[in-house]
Amino acid sequence: MKSLTISLKQKFLPRLIHRDGGFKCFYCNQILSSKRFSFDHLNNNRTDNRLENLVLCHQSCNIKKISYLDYQIIAKEKLRKNEEEFSGREEKNPNTHFDYTSEIGINIGTYDIVESYLKNETTTDGHVLFNDALYSIVYLCKQKMGHGSEQAVRRHLNTLTSSVAPYLITRNESNQKIIVGRPEN
Repeated sequence: MKSLTISLKQKFLPRLIHRDGGFKCFYCNQILSSKRFSFDHLNNNRTDNRLENLVLCHQSCNIKKISYLDYQIIAKEKLRKNEEEFSGREEKNPNTHFDYTSEIGINIGTYDIVESYLKNETTTDGHVLFNDALYSIVYLCKQKMGHGSEQAVRRHLNTLTSSVAPYLITRNESNQKIIVGRPEN
């Protein structure tokens, strides 16, 4: 991902305010003006737009961080703490809400949506048409996460219909490709 987009800023702003205890500068702890604040990349990599790597701050504090060792140390420690907390939530609760802007978060979120969709459809109808599943899941991924590629969904469908997985691809009486629950042996 390149620069932090307006839509990501709008999405992240309430999360950052909640996570960091208010609409205040991370560095000087003063209240921010709604018209004059910055999103700071803790590791100084402007393409690393993970929520863990972002804080709100005054633009002047952001500039000061370039040469002020104390701010650099505080930023490094905050990033370490954020990554630790995010990692800890994943280990403790696999159903935790993921940051759907990171590659890992998108991949996990897509897999979860594919798995949930197959479970729901095969439980209620016994099967689902492959193409209907593919494009419905792409749509659901885009709605939930803002991301959803046909290739990624197809990979997860292949994983969940592999020889050891709980679903399989077969054909119905009309010779259409369908996905069904794998019979228990």
